[in-house]
Amino acid sequence: MFIHKEIIFVIAFAFLLSALILLLFILDFIKFKKNISRQKKNLVNSYFFFHQYAPILYSLNQINSEIKKEIVKKEISVKFFQNFFFNFPDPLIIVDSNFNIVELNKQGQTLIEENAVGRNIILAMRMSGLEELLKKLLKSKKFEIGQLKTLDSPEQFFHAWASFFKRGNHNQVLLRLYDATNEKKFQSLQRDFLANASHELRTPIAAILGCCETLLGVGKSDEKIKDKFMRVIKKESSRMKSLVEDLLLLLNIERAEHSYPSGNISINELFEDLMQLAPKIYSIKHKLKFFEPSLKIDIPGDYNEIKQVMLNIIDNAVKYGSSKREIEIRCRKKDSLIELVVIDFGKGIENNSIPLLTNRFFRVDESRSRELGSTGLGLSIVKHIISRHNGNLEIKSQPGAGSTFKVSLPLKKINVEDSKTYVN
Repeated sequence: MFIHKEIIFVIAFAFLLSALILLLFILDFIKFKKNISRQKKNLVNSYFFFHQYAPILYSLNQINSEIKKEIVKKEISVKFFQNFFFNFPDPLIIVDSNFNIVELNKQGQTLIEENAVGRNIILAMRMSGLEELLKKLLKSKKFEIGQLKTLDSPEQFFHAWASFFKRGNHNQVLLRLYDATNEKKFQSLQRDFLANASHELRTPIAAILGCCETLLGVGKSDEKIKDKFMRVIKKESSRMKSLVEDLLLLLNIERAEHSYPSGNISINELFEDLMQLAPKIYSIKHKLKFFEPSLKIDIPGDYNEIKQVMLNIIDNAVKYGSSKREIEIRCRKKDSLIELVVIDFGKGIENNSIPLLTNRFFRVDESRSRELGSTGLGLSIVKHIISRHNGNLEIKSQPGAGSTFKVSLPLKKINVEDSKTYVN
C-alpha cells in the first residue's frame, strides 16, 4: 500500500544517527581500553575524554526518541489511510500513466477481480468512456468527472471521479466509481410511467372533447345523438376517474412500501367481507365460489390493503375468466404461510406475458382491456402491497385452461374451526 517518502527519510535518518552514536561509543571504548593496558597513569584523562561526548550523545539520544515518536505517528497515519482506502464503500482504483492497475480496494476487487494489480484497466473493465476520461485527466493533471457504461452484459452504469496525483516521479490516477445502474433504471421507469400515464389520460380526454364538440354542433338538437354521446362522456369520465384513483393509490403504496404495516388481519372476516361485496360488484353471470378457511386465522398486516389485493385479483378473474365456470377463491395454510388463491377458467395467458402482468399499464389484450374499463394498474398495485407485507405473488396460467393467482403471506397465529364452503 502507500509508503510516504517522509517515512522512508525519517527511518533512514534514525538509522544513521543510531549508527553514528554506536560508532562514537566503539571508538572511544577502544581508546579507553588501550589507555588501561598501556598507560594507566593517563586513565583519568582518558575517562574524561570518554565523557566529553556525553552531552552530544544525550542530545542525539533525545533526537532519536523524537524521531521514533514521529515514525509511530506516521505508521498510524498510513495504517488509517490504508484501512480507509481498502474499506471504502465504492470501488477505488489507482492506475499509472500506462493505465495499469497499481492498487485497488475491496470493492474494486469485487468489481474487477482480486488479482487485478498489473492488468490494464481498459482491458480489465471494458467500459465505454473510461479511456477518454483517463487520457483527459493525464493531460489536464487536475480532476475529471465522467459517465461510464459496461460493454458486456449485464449492462451497468457508473458515475466516475478521477483525480491526478504524483507518487515520487510517477504520475498516477485515483479513480472512484459509483454504481448508478439502479438509478438509471429508476429514471427509465419514471419516464415510461409518465409517458404511459399521459397516454392513458389522453385517450378518455380526447373522447370527451370529441363528444362535446358533437353535442355543441350537429347533436345540439338531436335527442338520440345527445343521449348516445352523453353516455360516452359518462363512461370515459368514469374510466379517467378510476385511472386517477389507481395512480394515487399506487403512489401512496409505493411511498409506504418499505415500512411494514401495523395491525392484524382476520382472514375469516376478510372472506365474509368479500362474500358480501361480491354480489354487489359483479354481475350475476359470474359466480364466485368461496372456500372459507378451515381455521381461524389472524395474520399481521393492513386489512384494507389485503382486501384491495383480493378485490383486484377477483376483478381480474371476472373480466378475463369464463362466465360458464365458477371462479374459486380459496384459503389454505402451508408451513408458516397463509395462501390466498383465486382460480378462473378463462382463456389463460401465454407464458411470455406472465412476468409482465404486474408492470404498470401492461395489458395482454389491449382492446379488450379498454372495453372492460381496465386501467392497467390493478396487478401493479397488488404487487406493491404484497411486497410491503413481505409476501409473494405467484401466477400460473395455461392457454385455454385458465389462470391461478396465489398470494402467500406470513402467518401469525392459527386456531382450529370447522370448514365451510360458500357459493355466490
